[in-house]
Amino acid sequence: MTEQKNTQKKKLSLILADLKAGPSAKTAKALDALQVYGDYTAIEPLFLFLLESGDEASKALVLEFLCNLKDSKSSLMVMDCLQQSRFTPIRNKILTTIWNSPLDYSIYLQDFVKIAVENDYLTTLECLTVIENLDGPFEEKSFLESLLYLKDYHEGKYPKSKEKDHLMSEIALLVKDFEQNSSDDDDIRDYE
Repeated sequence: MTEQKNTQKKKLSLILADLKAGPSAKTAKALDALQVYGDYTAIEPLFLFLLESGDEASKALVLEFLCNLKDSKSSLMVMDCLQQSRFTPIRNKILTTIWNSPLDYSIYLQDFVKIAVENDYLTTLECLTVIENLDGPFEEKSFLESLLYLKDYHEGKYPKSKEKDHLMSEIALLVKDFEQNSSDDDDIRDYE
């Protein structure tokens, strides 16, 4: 088993090296190979590629690849990258991969609210789009933490603007709707 893992890691390293080495045609071939030999550990190097590459065509291919991740372990790695300060310049691209993803990010509701509160209008807009696409179920802890971040925002603990205020109000309504729907579901289960 260890030999198989080592072989897998070597293939993954070669694929990632090919990704960095060439024009978009080579990038496409490397991404096709990642579909077969890759795993969630390739996500951070792919985001680094987005951060460092100047080849816009290759970056578009990588972004599309990241939008279509299906391995449930991928969401944890994507969220880890989203929260790393070195990825701040591409934070909105990471958020774009999340709201385009078939993966469920519902357990990160409070993280998206926090990011929306702490950042600029465009990042808040991306977070709103992510939150609108969450299906749940949500934990009560997520609601409580989200509401605390929203309260801090409305108390002026974070930079505000008229445009961002509107988005934050929409996020607050969504969180309250999620919370209400969650308690309605609990009430229904109580009667079953």
